[in-house]
Amino acid sequence: MPGASTARTAKARAVAHGAVREAKTRAFAHEAARAVKRRGIALCAAVLGCAVLVAAGAGPASARTFYVSPHGSDRAAGTSPVRPWRTVARVNRARLAPGDVVLLRGGATFRHALMPPRSGRPNAPIAFGSYGRTRPRLPRGVWFRGLHDLKFDRLALPHASFVGHGDRIALTRSAIGRARMGLYANGSDWWIAANKVHRTGDSGLILIGERMTVAGNRIERTGRDRNIPWGKHGIYLRVAAAHVVGNTIRRFADNGISVRYRNSVIEHNRIAGGPIGIAWFQNDHRAGISSWIANEISGTTAAAIYVSPADAAGTTRESFVITGNRLRPRAGQLLNLHRTVGSYVVAGNEGE
Repeated sequence: MPGASTARTAKARAVAHGAVREAKTRAFAHEAARAVKRRGIALCAAVLGCAVLVAAGAGPASARTFYVSPHGSDRAAGTSPVRPWRTVARVNRARLAPGDVVLLRGGATFRHALMPPRSGRPNAPIAFGSYGRTRPRLPRGVWFRGLHDLKFDRLALPHASFVGHGDRIALTRSAIGRARMGLYANGSDWWIAANKVHRTGDSGLILIGERMTVAGNRIERTGRDRNIPWGKHGIYLRVAAAHVVGNTIRRFADNGISVRYRNSVIEHNRIAGGPIGIAWFQNDHRAGISSWIANEISGTTAAAIYVSPADAAGTTRESFVITGNRLRPRAGQLLNLHRTVGSYVVAGNEGE
């Protein structure tokens, strides 16, 4: 019968297409597993290298270093610790050039928000850091929009947020806490490493864009404001091609990591104390392969790992590689994986 033959042919094509797609996903899983160890080793060197670069202010030979201290004067040249500028307001109106470095006196409190006035260049970022043994305090936070090639290292933002719209931004070794929002980053090619973010009303990190690396941070007690009606997470990750590695995320209101966009790599994180450890919601109109490998997830009450069937961008279509995770929920499910148009590779998860 022609109809039956056509149906069999269509079914065979669908099966073949599915087999090819699953083979590609398994190949990706194999390569991702091999890369886990390499990435873990590279993480420490990368974080240290970024921090040293910010502190040293690597840049062109003409680059300048400016110092800021409450005991200085905004009429001073600012180019030495004995003749520093006095306020962050002076920094905000300075004619900084690519490669310049601004160092705030450690332990001092500066009453103005840091609002960088200009961008750097890819090989000569403008850097903001500290001199002395402790972090300078910026209780009004850091704010910028439409800038690029900036680095921030060893800053303290008590009761304040870091809010940035831009590309090629680095934030390292800083402390953000006791604020409505911790870090809001919107752009591409951010490097967020070795920071502490704690006691936030909303999500600890709200990340939107593409190609961001989140490495070695400690994110604790997030989503504490019950008056906020939307989900509150350790990391809200609306980033294509995000790499989240080696973070500690504890005591969150909803998801430890709430993933929304394609091609995430989430590995070697320690996530504990909330409803769901890692969750997927389809906010992306494109599909990719997300790899969640070698995470330790404990103390969850709904599911250690969750994939929703659909969300704002329709039916879930991402493919997933979920391997080598250690799952120790306090209640609920280990894996709650709904159907996807893509495919799953799920293997070697302790606790299954």
